[in-house]
Amino acid sequence: MASLAFVSDTQEPIWLERLRLRYDDNAQVTRKIFESIALQSPDAVLHGGDLVAMGSSPGDWEYFRQAFQPLSKLRIPLFATPGNHEFMLSAEAATRHFRRNVPSRSDCQWQTVEIGPIGVILLDSNFSELSKVDVQLQDAGFKSELEYLDRKPEIRFVIVQTHYPPFTNSTVVSESKTVQSRLLPAFFASKKTRLMLSGHAHAYEHFQEGGKDFMVIGGGGGLLHPLRNGPKQKFRDIYPNRRDRGFFHYLTMETRKTGELAVTLMRYDESLKSFASDYSQQFR
Repeated sequence: MASLAFVSDTQEPIWLERLRLRYDDNAQVTRKIFESIALQSPDAVLHGGDLVAMGSSPGDWEYFRQAFQPLSKLRIPLFATPGNHEFMLSAEAATRHFRRNVPSRSDCQWQTVEIGPIGVILLDSNFSELSKVDVQLQDAGFKSELEYLDRKPEIRFVIVQTHYPPFTNSTVVSESKTVQSRLLPAFFASKKTRLMLSGHAHAYEHFQEGGKDFMVIGGGGGLLHPLRNGPKQKFRDIYPNRRDRGFFHYLTMETRKTGELAVTLMRYDESLKSFASDYSQQFR
C-alpha cells in the first residue's frame, strides 16, 4: 500500500493580489491543510509550486517551515517543483532558498519519486526562467523517464506534476500553451500515465483530454480565483460540484488491495474549519 498527499499554491497572499481578489483567512487555512495531512500520515507530500509568496524572502520560507511543522515532526518527506512565486525578486537567491528548504529536490529541472507502484515525475514548467539548454534537457529527461517507468514492472501508475496547468477555466491566469506543446505529446504517448496535476490557478478543476485525466489543485492557501462556468468554460470541467469561485483543498492518493489507485479531493468546510472527502476517482 502506498499513500501520498498532493497540494499546491500555499503562498501567503501579497498585498497587490488583495486589490483584486478576496481574502479568506488564507494563511490559517494553509496551516490547517498541513495539520490535516499530518493526521493521515502519508508516505510523502508532493507540492506543485508556489510554496511561498516571495522565493527570495527568508521570512516567507520561515512562514512555510512553521506551517509545515506538523509533517516535519513526523519526518514525512516533502517533494516539490517550483512555481512562479519561487523566482520572485531574485531568482538566484530564490533558488538557494528553495533547495535549502526542499532538500529532497535534485539539482535537475525534473525529479522522479517512486513510492510503491506509483511513479511521480515533477517538472519545472517555469520555461521563461530556464535556459534553452535546460528546457531541452528536461524535455529529453521527461521522455526518458516515461520510457523507463513504462518498462519497469513494479510501477503501475505514473503521475506528472507541474506548476502551470495545460487547461484551466480561471479568469485570473490562462492555460499554458507551452506545457501543452512541450509536455503533453510525451504524456499522451506513455502507457502508464494516468494523471497530470498542476497548480497556478487557485481552484480545483478536473478535465479529461486524449483519454487521460488532468486536475488543477491550486487551493493550498493563495487567494481563490473566479472561474468561467457553464457555457463560458474554455475547457469542459467534469467536477460535479463546480462553483464560480475556487475553494481550499488538497488531494490524497492511495493504492487499494484491489489494485486500484484512489485519488480523493479533500475540501475545506468553512463552517467546520476542517477538511472532508468531497470527490474521488479510481484509476486502474
